[in-house]
Amino acid sequence: MPLPPALAARLAKRGIIAKDRRKENDEEEVIAESYDNEDEPEVTKKSITDKTKFMGYPGCPNKVNPYHMCSLFCLSRWGKGKLKPDDRDYKAKYEAMMKKIHLPEHWKEKYDPGCGRHYFWCTRTDKVSWLPPTHSKCRPVEAASVLREIFGEREVEEEESDKSENGDKDDMDLESDSEDEELEARRRRDKDRRKKDYDRYRGSSYKDNDPMDPSTYSDTPKGSWSSGLDEVREYTKRSKS
Repeated sequence: MPLPPALAARLAKRGIIAKDRRKENDEEEVIAESYDNEDEPEVTKKSITDKTKFMGYPGCPNKVNPYHMCSLFCLSRWGKGKLKPDDRDYKAKYEAMMKKIHLPEHWKEKYDPGCGRHYFWCTRTDKVSWLPPTHSKCRPVEAASVLREIFGEREVEEEESDKSENGDKDDMDLESDSEDEELEARRRRDKDRRKKDYDRYRGSSYKDNDPMDPSTYSDTPKGSWSSGLDEVREYTKRSKS
């Protein structure tokens, strides 16, 4: 999906995208594919430019919603919108109000064919209001098109951040796998060493080794259960005599 020109320019300035790609985005258009040229309205063959993506189609009443992205359906459904207000009461009240006020410098009166109403735009701050700036209830806000552009920038930044986090996660996974392999190799070496010690214990002298005999685990000479009794008897005889 091509980026809006303003967004592409900012990203190119930051070095996030190449200038060549920016040029491609400026020139690229999304063309609606035609699967039935005979029944398809002529309007659906028109292209959606990058500007339309955040400005919206003039006749679409939903473009005042910053979360709405105009599509070819909006152009087909709403066309050019209301070329002039069709509400007589609104028209009369608006004309009476405009006779009583004077627009300050940098403010201009605009008409939205999508809603069929007038609004006011400050050329200095780029903010808009449904009420004239001299009205007590006037609260200028950011235009929906500006908010859509900001949201688009955030989405691109979040995507770049997600890619960076995924790359770091992959590196951590590789390091974790390496540590696990090293730990497993150490466990195998310890197991092999214990097995060798056990096999050595169960060697040719296994049958002669008594687990209860201290000589099995030390340098004490081997003997039977009666070993040393002769010496005890001899010592006893000497003691009695």
